[in-house]
Amino acid sequence: RLTSAAARALLGENVLTSEGAEHLEQRRLLQPLLGGRELAERLRPVAARAEEMQAGWRAGEVVDLGAAMHRLTRRCALEMLFGEPVVRAHPELEEIVEQRRAYVDRVL
Repeated sequence: RLTSAAARALLGENVLTSEGAEHLEQRRLLQPLLGGRELAERLRPVAARAEEMQAGWRAGEVVDLGAAMHRLTRRCALEMLFGEPVVRAHPELEEIVEQRRAYVDRVL
């Protein structure tokens, strides 16, 4: 569970790991960023990356959608945090995040 003590120790106190009044307060702070035009604007790069990923697939090819979605999510999160030029210039960032995810999966 993301609200467990182990998750909070690994991920810190945030909207994903909090509960109750603390969680509601953090959600209220984030809410303006997740509505209307703001959300649509943030989703443009996600759609572009999804289209790039799909363009690389070939007819009849078997695709591991779980792994593909992890890659897409990781790439989009990094681009939102650091910007697309930084992520393209430093492909090692994706591997670092993947290693952290694998560690969290093992611990939780």
